[in-house]
Amino acid sequence: MTHLTAYWDELTALALVGTARRPTLPEPPPGPLADLIAQIAAPDPAVALLNATAATTLYRRAGALPPLSSAAPLAPCPPDKREACSPQMARHFSTLLANHRPLLAEWLALLNATGMHAPNEAAPALLDIARTTPALRPAILQALGNRGPWLAGLNPAWAFATGATHNPAAIEAIWQTGARSERLARLEHLRAGQPAPARALIEATWRTEKADDRAAFVAALNDGLSQDDEPFLEAALDDRSQAVRAGAAELLARLPDSRLAARMTARALELLHYRGGLFAKIELTMPTACDDALQRDGVARKPPRSMGERAWWWRSIIARTPPVVWTNAWNQSPAAILKLRTAQEWRPLLLEAWAAAALNYRDQTWAAALVDHARSELDAGSLAELLSLLPAARRDPLLITMLNTARTPLGREHPAMPALRSGVAWGPELTRAVIAALKRTFNPLRQETITNWHLRAALEDFALAMAPALAEEAIAALPLALADYDLWHDTLRTYTERLRLRREMAHH
Repeated sequence: MTHLTAYWDELTALALVGTARRPTLPEPPPGPLADLIAQIAAPDPAVALLNATAATTLYRRAGALPPLSSAAPLAPCPPDKREACSPQMARHFSTLLANHRPLLAEWLALLNATGMHAPNEAAPALLDIARTTPALRPAILQALGNRGPWLAGLNPAWAFATGATHNPAAIEAIWQTGARSERLARLEHLRAGQPAPARALIEATWRTEKADDRAAFVAALNDGLSQDDEPFLEAALDDRSQAVRAGAAELLARLPDSRLAARMTARALELLHYRGGLFAKIELTMPTACDDALQRDGVARKPPRSMGERAWWWRSIIARTPPVVWTNAWNQSPAAILKLRTAQEWRPLLLEAWAAAALNYRDQTWAAALVDHARSELDAGSLAELLSLLPAARRDPLLITMLNTARTPLGREHPAMPALRSGVAWGPELTRAVIAALKRTFNPLRQETITNWHLRAALEDFALAMAPALAEEAIAALPLALADYDLWHDTLRTYTERLRLRREMAHH
């Protein structure tokens, strides 16, 4: 290569000087290039120079071998016993990656259910998505198989996907020296399968961590949270950082057997009373102070602007008390308790607190009772969260009832709308109920429906939740006349494409 470079420099110098002043061409380095130049030699020095320059240019671009690297060759990817997914599934991935990324979780679930692996060419894109979307990491890594950790080892940005997460020495090294993002990635991965060792990592360096890091590590314990985490979280209630204390209290309020839950129960039983008899009712007593012990358990002394201090303290205590406390203490079902009389001024606060408690402690019995017997009194956000807590067998009938009894068309004001847009998949019966509601909403086609941007946004979410087998019925529910309005072009295209793609994916 050195001789070739020198020869090229000599040709360049000759071209600048001109063949009239220097008619003799330099000698090319021996080898194929010299043989080629000899074959195209010309009597005219200028023509001979042009021929030699053209041959040398071609040789430099295509005829020279790259220098040999002294680096060791890359180890090949370990073979994967699974087969690659079908060409059809690979095409589905390309389509959703380009235009319908919200379908990726569904595609991954379908792929992993087949026992096949993702297309090899999709691995870089999937690792990039996993890097920024931790919720999809387990499904993506399962779909990639051996290729995921192998390819991740070639790019530091994908370090979360390497096999080092199973190597104690590698985990310890990253935990001691890595950036917060790397440490959190390792912690989350380890927490998914080995919650106790993950918590031990946090405990080992807890006293030397910065407040922001401590708060982030406490929040990471939400995955796989169990009573085994209670001693550590109880101790974190005494942390010097308010964010850490609040995060620990929030997690402890999800463990019905925690000491915090017991303390809240003792307080709550003094603040909420059942009065039996012919006219049974519930009476509320407001707390008189937010003392240090209550603040330690995560109750802020200063309330939000919309609420008084005592009402705020009361709500916080009830929300951190397991709802089953009232079922046991009063020997009544949640449905019967919700039917008891309460002073009208306090009933919204009581229902709000009980809804928060049902969500904190993942109490499906109380969630179902609240939706069934108090949905008209709950705000839309709480109602949607309570419904998402329920399994489909309990959730879908409640939503169908809401769809069939609501007087308002589908749109922002419909009571079921937040729950329908929560991202939870629907069964066939709920899908049919929504299709019927869509037909009622669009028949007749009113101006307020055409300009309803909430409904347009909701349709794109509906297309992610509807039963794929009913895709064509769902598409036919929208009137053809909608296509005449520019506002609806993108919505109709997205709605139709998502439904048909999901139907094809389901029949991979």
